[in-house]
Amino acid sequence: MRARELRRRSTDAERFLWRRLRNRQIAGTKFRRQV
Repeated sequence: MRARELRRRSTDAERFLWRRLRNRQIAGTKFRRQV
């Protein structure tokens, strides 16, 4: 998958940012389900 390739090339800083964005999206979906 492209995502994996991008992750491998990305720097630690980029990985950190992506991780935060993803956690946000996951939290958002969970929140929506509860509501």
